[in-house]
Amino acid sequence: MGYKEAVNDGIKIERTSYGGTTYYPKCSKCGVEVKTMSYITGLNYLCKECKLEKKLADKERRTEQDREKKERQFANAIKRIEKQTNLIPYKKAIEKVHEKLHTNGYFDSTEEIMVAIELVKNKIGFIHQKKLQRYTLDFVIPSEKIVLEVDGHIYHTAETRNREDIRDNLITMAYGLDWEVIRITDKLVNENITKLMDALKEVKKTRKEIREKNNGMLPDWYSDRKI
Repeated sequence: MGYKEAVNDGIKIERTSYGGTTYYPKCSKCGVEVKTMSYITGLNYLCKECKLEKKLADKERRTEQDREKKERQFANAIKRIEKQTNLIPYKKAIEKVHEKLHTNGYFDSTEEIMVAIELVKNKIGFIHQKKLQRYTLDFVIPSEKIVLEVDGHIYHTAETRNREDIRDNLITMAYGLDWEVIRITDKLVNENITKLMDALKEVKKTRKEIREKNNGMLPDWYSDRKI
């Protein structure tokens, strides 16, 4: 494959003992010959050292892009909170969350940053992006016995509802029957972040009352899946 092209391009060619062909195009970056079993004219070949260098450079570039993205999300979070309330009481919380901003795996969205700031401002401890088997939980709040999920969408089908039920049951089995999995939409985070703790406590209180009347279960008619 590519024999004629290699000849036309002046590429070094060797015939193997089993009748194959080995090509030696030059590395497009450093000029060292690269051993390959096929040749495509116009393709930029890289030697092992230059491939590694490129891989490291690409990784560094992606890391920097991720940092810039997180900083933009953080700035947006502050702006959205400021639209709802005075930032002065949030100063320490903002500083503490920013210290964790670039922790690997943390904060997938502006809304998650807003929730983290609100929790810290209220002196509520939490575990962010907690792994539980094949799932990742947005916020585990031990003091309130709540697993809080920030949803980026509001449309749910019967299929997605069923998946959520399975996931919620697994979480409850792992943490205990007195825990609740509560979901909040990104829309409500952006509109009412200052009411987060009151809303969480109210949902948990309502669910407790409903469970007491239904043998510890949430009945099918209960649809207050989000606050």
